[in-house]
Amino acid sequence: MYCKNCGKEINDKAVICVNCGVPTGVSVNPSKSSEGLADDVVPGWLIAVCILIPIAGIIIGIIKCSEGSEIVGKKCIKYSVITWLICFAVIFISYSYINI
Repeated sequence: MYCKNCGKEINDKAVICVNCGVPTGVSVNPSKSSEGLADDVVPGWLIAVCILIPIAGIIIGIIKCSEGSEIVGKKCIKYSVITWLICFAVIFISYSYINI
């Protein structure tokens, strides 16, 4: 394809002429490009929180159970498992939303 303004040969998919900067009239596809890759990843801190907080709760629960506070220990373990499930659901939903 040739530029309508300067007449130089340009790429068929070019949106603007690289020589003179005039728009070519080619429309841009809203497909994912390499610029958007950073936005397509679930944040690392979210994954770390979803792993570390429930593990800490389970450890505290086991310690409390071994110290004789079985009610507190079982609650810690139960809430840790629930937190784990919620966190992974959030990651799954956010990852699914990103890839729409």
